[in-house]
Amino acid sequence: MHSYLFVLFFFSALCSGLVLQKSNHEKPSKHAGSGAWKAWKKKEGHTSWKDKKDNDDENDKREEKITVLNDIKNPRRPHILFIMVDEMDGRIFDASSGQYQPPMKNIRKLIQAGTHFKQAYTAAPLCTPARAAMMTGRYSSDIGVVSNGVGLAAVDGKESKIDEYCLASDLENKDCYKLARKQKSSGTFIDVLHKGGYGINLYGKLHVGGGLGQYAEDINGVSALSAFGGFKASSQMERNFAREWSRATGIMNHGDGHPDHAPMLGTVIMKGEPAFPQDYRTANSCEKALLNGLFAQKDPQFLYCSFETPHPELRTNITYYNRINMTWREKIPDWPDKETMHPADIYTAKNKGSWGIETVPKAEIEKARRVYFAMCEEADDLIGQVLNGLERGGGKENSYVILVSDHGDQQYENYEIDKETLREGSTRIPFIITGPKVRSAGSVAQLGSLLDVYPTIMDIAGIGNPIPGRGETQLAGESVLPIATKGKSRKQDFVVAEFHARDSGTGEFMIVESDWKLIAYGGNQIGQPRWKPQLFNLKKDAFELQDVSKKYPEEVERLYNLLNKQINILARDKEIKAENKYMFEKYFYDAHGGASHCMQEMSHVYHGFDTEDAEKITQWLGKPCGGHHESVDSGSWKEIAWPNHESNLLSDPKHGHDNGDD
Repeated sequence: MHSYLFVLFFFSALCSGLVLQKSNHEKPSKHAGSGAWKAWKKKEGHTSWKDKKDNDDENDKREEKITVLNDIKNPRRPHILFIMVDEMDGRIFDASSGQYQPPMKNIRKLIQAGTHFKQAYTAAPLCTPARAAMMTGRYSSDIGVVSNGVGLAAVDGKESKIDEYCLASDLENKDCYKLARKQKSSGTFIDVLHKGGYGINLYGKLHVGGGLGQYAEDINGVSALSAFGGFKASSQMERNFAREWSRATGIMNHGDGHPDHAPMLGTVIMKGEPAFPQDYRTANSCEKALLNGLFAQKDPQFLYCSFETPHPELRTNITYYNRINMTWREKIPDWPDKETMHPADIYTAKNKGSWGIETVPKAEIEKARRVYFAMCEEADDLIGQVLNGLERGGGKENSYVILVSDHGDQQYENYEIDKETLREGSTRIPFIITGPKVRSAGSVAQLGSLLDVYPTIMDIAGIGNPIPGRGETQLAGESVLPIATKGKSRKQDFVVAEFHARDSGTGEFMIVESDWKLIAYGGNQIGQPRWKPQLFNLKKDAFELQDVSKKYPEEVERLYNLLNKQINILARDKEIKAENKYMFEKYFYDAHGGASHCMQEMSHVYHGFDTEDAEKITQWLGKPCGGHHESVDSGSWKEIAWPNHESNLLSDPKHGHDNGDD
């Protein structure tokens, strides 16, 4: 029976102008993972998760070959160099945005050589949701990845195969299997490329899940392999998750204190390498692979180089710091009148601990912003190192380069730090593509989205859409290759993003179309009316200081309906909040002694947590929140954020970013 189906399928493929491409294991090469290459790795003492999985997966690989579009004119499929940075504000490459424009010589050279979507957006302004959406080509709420503690549970979309880091995490195993069933993932574009004949070479930050570690020849060459749990990794991270899960209650920090990681003040060292150590290893490994001929060989290769810089902590050296020369207008952002701010923005700023940043000396904020842009400069140098390998290693003429960030950074705009908001600083990303037949168009005005990466890579690789059907399993973005090579227009003239994690008072949903940007909200918090949408004209108000929703109600209605067709706002918000409640009760409330310890534990989650807040927990959870209240002093900005002020070093530089805050 199996033989009959295979013959029938093969005949159909030939009649359709398609050919079957053998998998990597049947086309061995050094970089595609041949036996000789793996043996060398073992001899050198490297450990590969892929080696452990090969035998278990061999049958699946035989059955799941991917069809590749037959291109007689170009039988040699192109290589793909995929470069990713973390938390880089895309507006630094868009002079019309009003944002400071650092030198960034290597990335600007790449822009001039290809097509840069200067108004591109993340799919979700948080690490794991953004990366999972990009890797699967689907909205983060569609695949059920809305938090850093919950990545893609299934390996290659198979519900019976669970990411080993999920099984080893704080999550109970049964919850990992439940996640896999609910997420209904169809795998990632890396899985598809592998089955389509591409050699997979991974270096740097993953933070997605989905078992992608199996493709790393050396697991020491990748970071953030786990995208699960972390609920108990530190007291800070435990508080972060508890706040995220309980956001439907409407509880927020009291007063203007800075109980968490705000303000993120900058550190400058006189010499040395200030970025994450993994980033230097990533740059060296990617450059070396290219110089050793990775792209000079015939078999198509995918090289993934992912950097964590400029992700906080905000730390640089004097060399990069001196590259940044901001005007007085660029040093401190304009802040809106607090009396007129939207309740969603107030909630976010208070829970980030940055509501009172105007009390911080302006010189410190100026320095922090300058350090952030200096870190962008360092990321540019690391990327330049990789591009040097491409230039000198051979195969450039048959190679595409794609450069993106997972999300941006607010850098004190709107009284906010970090990401975790749908404002421009947090959602705008760089999105650049170069390669064969790509026009040297520089920056173009057409919109772009992180959700476009999946279909674009499929288009480059000549692989038809591997996700059949419509609706929930349809790719959310579109290939930008026709725009980059032929100057065509987008089929969909809008982009969508969403956010459901910590510091969002409810589900947040965004649509950008032309000059308009609408931010809509999910269901109401306890005892509060549902928040009304905000509308901004980005051409006239680049920093979103004026909500014009009351002036243009017809645009609000039109854009809301268009957005709601993409994502059912209230239904999706309700579904995610139900999961939040489940997680809070199981992994925080019950884990900390239930009712008798609730008030004490919640006092460490929200600054100033009181009996009224406890009543909200009771009403929301359906269980009492008792015990004694514990007073927690938030301290001054120096004591909390910069206790070693004289030595210019942060005492807790990562602020829980290892897993729960990336």
